[in-house]
Amino acid sequence: MIIGIVGKSGSGKTYFSDLLNENDDFTVIHVDEIVHEILNQKNFQKAFIAKYGIGFMTKSEIDRKKLGHYLFSSNEVMNEYNQFIWPFIEKVIDNMIENSKKPIIIDWMQLPITKYFEMCDSKILVKASTNIRMERVGNRDRISDDYKNKRERFMLEYDESVFDEIVVNDGADLRDHADNIIRKILTIGFYAGSFDPFTNGHLEVIKKASRLFDQIIVGIGKNPDKIRHYNEEKMKEAIAYSLKREGIKAKVITYSGLTFEAAKRFHTTAFIRGLRDQTDYQYEEEIATFNEDHSGIDTIYLRAGKVGNISSTLVRDKIEKGEEIKDFVPEPVYQYIKK
Repeated sequence: MIIGIVGKSGSGKTYFSDLLNENDDFTVIHVDEIVHEILNQKNFQKAFIAKYGIGFMTKSEIDRKKLGHYLFSSNEVMNEYNQFIWPFIEKVIDNMIENSKKPIIIDWMQLPITKYFEMCDSKILVKASTNIRMERVGNRDRISDDYKNKRERFMLEYDESVFDEIVVNDGADLRDHADNIIRKILTIGFYAGSFDPFTNGHLEVIKKASRLFDQIIVGIGKNPDKIRHYNEEKMKEAIAYSLKREGIKAKVITYSGLTFEAAKRFHTTAFIRGLRDQTDYQYEEEIATFNEDHSGIDTIYLRAGKVGNISSTLVRDKIEKGEEIKDFVPEPVYQYIKK
């Protein structure tokens, strides 16, 4: 999945890209940063000097401000430079897309006139009034009004009808907007529990959930009123390793406080709960109703099948009796408990 974020200078598109990636769910490609890195590369500078001469060079660097004044002199000059530098940019972007194991965000002002725009599954335009943008640019880049005005004249005008979402960044908090967008483009399941210890029953529920959701968050709740038998951080490591062995992509976290509050921070679209019997259902329905009333997040129930009878309590009882538990927990959890 590729999400394209577009906006004029000072619109806040990079800020919004980082807001979407607050939980490190994406590979974010900030093209402005890529361009700055390219300008410092020796192979690019060699090609640049061959085409434009040494007049833009200051010692071993390209004078970006001097280059900018030149580029903003005419559309022909700007278009020629774009054709020159874009193969260098595309090489980096193509490599990042090919090697990313996460959904991708491309943050690029010029995105609509590149080959990547049609590749985007979701296209987002971030906009702000000219006065707000110019003030932000002045504070950020510390450039003269003349230079700002020159740059402004060469910015793309966007056709708003081609975008899936339009974000107006007038200074208001954009977190709710980011949350709504993520919920539209990703399905994220939140599986909470004490996992004290994590069992094969829990693992089976996650296996089934991984076929239904783009992402799974496994949340180990920290309850100060409840005595734990196994350290949360150590169990977190054991769970993460267990899921990795199964080829399941999931994020394992620990959290304090109410479960629905933690779930909202991770843009959850549904809670995941396992069911064993009718008693389980009645208990789980009370929790599901509470969570939905307070967060708007619904709950889906999944069967653990043949291992559904395995609970953390059962495993602890067997340990207390000196009985073998190897068939009741994943191998990494078993090794941790043995230690």
